[in-house]
Amino acid sequence: MGRRSGKSWSAAHEVLPWLLTPNTRGWIVGPNYNLANKIAREVKRIVMTQLKLPIASKKEISGDLYYMKLAGLNSELSVKSAENQDSLIGEGIDYLIIDEAALIPRRTFEMYLRPKLIKLGHCFYPRPVVSTTCTSFMSLDKAQNSQNGNPGDSQAPYRHISKMMFKN
Repeated sequence: MGRRSGKSWSAAHEVLPWLLTPNTRGWIVGPNYNLANKIAREVKRIVMTQLKLPIASKKEISGDLYYMKLAGLNSELSVKSAENQDSLIGEGIDYLIIDEAALIPRRTFEMYLRPKLIKLGHCFYPRPVVSTTCTSFMSLDKAQNSQNGNPGDSQAPYRHISKMMFKN
């Protein structure tokens, strides 16, 4: 999918079933807060304006959403920046949306984001939902590196991903 094709809008709508599931916790991660908030603004608009759901708590700075917890459902959504790797440490999550994944270093994904999706000793491999047809970073690595004829170029796959969503 190219520019202006609705990937952020689609990702915001993909998160709604998870957010409306009781006791779930998820993240929207972007290379920086500004990019991650593209999706968060749409989620906020839907939850607060269209659905008019009660909010138990939220953190906003200058209108940008950083955290939201729905009342009654006890489900949480946090907006994170890959620039601040310390904020990516903590308990496991139920779903993860990565916006502009091509701009997030592979090391950040492998050390901080992928482990978030491991729960109770079961590893759930990433499944892209938006804008890529590969089933995991591993298969994306193999496909892209074989196309380039350069097995040592570990960043090559990331230049071709624009947005991915991973679910447990």
